[in-house]
Amino acid sequence: MAGSSVLDESHLKILKAQYEAQNASGAASQIQALVDCVNTLKIQVGILGERGSGVSTLVGALLDKPRRVTDPWAYLREAPETTKQPVVHAHPIYPDLTLHDLPGFEASEKPSAYLKRLGDLSKFSCFVVVVGSGDLRDSHLQVLKAIKQKGKGLILARTKVDLDLHTAERRLRSRYNPSEQLGLIRKELAGVLTKHGMDPKKVFLVSGLETDRYEFARFEDSLEGEVLNLKRTHDGSLEDLNKVSQKKIKELYAICQDGTLSEVPTVISSVLTDPTQIRLDVAVIGVGLTEEDVSHLDLSRYDFFLLVASERYKHTHSCLARAITSAGKQFFFVRSKIDVDVETRPGSQPVAKEEVQSQVRKSCEEALKKDGVDSPQVFLVSCLKPDAFDLPLLLGALSSYAPDLKTKALRKALPTALSRVVRRKAKVLMKDVWGKALQSCLFCVEHPQPDVVDSLTTTIASFCIEFGLDEASLEYTAQATGTARRLLQAVIQSPFAKPLDPAYVLSLITKPTSLTSWAWSYVPYLGRGVKVEPEISFESTYQMLRRAVVELSENAEAVLQLAYTEK
Repeated sequence: MAGSSVLDESHLKILKAQYEAQNASGAASQIQALVDCVNTLKIQVGILGERGSGVSTLVGALLDKPRRVTDPWAYLREAPETTKQPVVHAHPIYPDLTLHDLPGFEASEKPSAYLKRLGDLSKFSCFVVVVGSGDLRDSHLQVLKAIKQKGKGLILARTKVDLDLHTAERRLRSRYNPSEQLGLIRKELAGVLTKHGMDPKKVFLVSGLETDRYEFARFEDSLEGEVLNLKRTHDGSLEDLNKVSQKKIKELYAICQDGTLSEVPTVISSVLTDPTQIRLDVAVIGVGLTEEDVSHLDLSRYDFFLLVASERYKHTHSCLARAITSAGKQFFFVRSKIDVDVETRPGSQPVAKEEVQSQVRKSCEEALKKDGVDSPQVFLVSCLKPDAFDLPLLLGALSSYAPDLKTKALRKALPTALSRVVRRKAKVLMKDVWGKALQSCLFCVEHPQPDVVDSLTTTIASFCIEFGLDEASLEYTAQATGTARRLLQAVIQSPFAKPLDPAYVLSLITKPTSLTSWAWSYVPYLGRGVKVEPEISFESTYQMLRRAVVELSENAEAVLQLAYTEK
């Protein structure tokens, strides 16, 4: 009976009734204790905000059901009605976690009246307060303070940052810098919260429609850490994987679902050996920029630059050259309209075409060297006469540089790609943890403790294989990436990645023997000196398996990041 795959509360009650019908009162009592423990572990999280701030969209993203707008006419229809009654969702990965999509408050509504309208808040362990586009208003602050006074965990999610950045890009144009804009949003929020005595560290800039961008990953980690006590060392946002082809990204995600992370090096190697699958971002820059514009540019978004000047080398070009070099990037200097320079001007002495080009080239090279460019590459071109000057040479140089630049672009994108792949794999495995913990506790109803420990040890060993941390996988990764296996082994710190001592596993999944049981075992005749074995705890088993997945995922990411560090 304990081997059933359907492991919810109703099934446990059915099992209990079956044991009672067989007069197996001890087993029935164990099942009831398991039901009680399952209910005790349930955690409630309330998610709320002003109406229209995107609460339901954010809840959908947390449930791994982000809303996708595929119909362009949707923008012309009326927005769907906001939540008027609480909507309860079971978390798809953590069955003990329940998310409550709470009705929003009106901007003019008094916070005290709103909180009263929500009813009893004592059942919630934590609240996520959602703030949409715009400032943190007094209504938000009053709700935040009221929740803080109740001693509840609190996280602030600033949503719709994708819309903020889209607006800023249209408004600022060439001066648009997404990192700078996100920094300004965070600075403003932190300033208001600090002024009112609240912690600005638990503020996350997210988009419910783009969960792979901005700080959504850190937001998820913080929420899980707050309510599930899952501590991760990951501390960074996951950027867009726009460098890697969608085909390869799908291959990596398929590995997360059905394969093991030992297959990742094969996919990465195929991309490195065929750079045509990598996108290269080349910025053509110079026309109409001011020195102030240069200071706002986000040069990290581009892999290479064509610095263009149509006449003489100006101060703006000097600023750009210095900025590009300081960012560790390379560029070609393109002097356009060279056809105008070589034309004989009325009333002037004729000068050979080659001499004019030589003078212009030398002037540009000397100016660039003064700005710290050691070996400047200057191309003199004319868009009206593409074959007459250096345009063919420029195209040839770009073609020869492209493979190396694409490889560097992939190397830069790899940390994000690897981190995202490992996170996906961890989510796939974490979905089964609750069920495996229940299966283990049901298994111990009819089997001795050593068998339960062996089963759990086998489960953790399978996690190691899934994360590519077993001996065979490490050997393959070492050979595929040219990294010494001993170096990969050295970054694996989790005890779950090593042979497990059964006594250690047993100590993690059992709760201490009560003093009453211990004393009763020594009562003559009645206790009969029976050795009291510690009782296997569902809560402890669940926590151990969760901890194993988290620690092994961090070790797997460390192994892959080290394997692809440039040697």
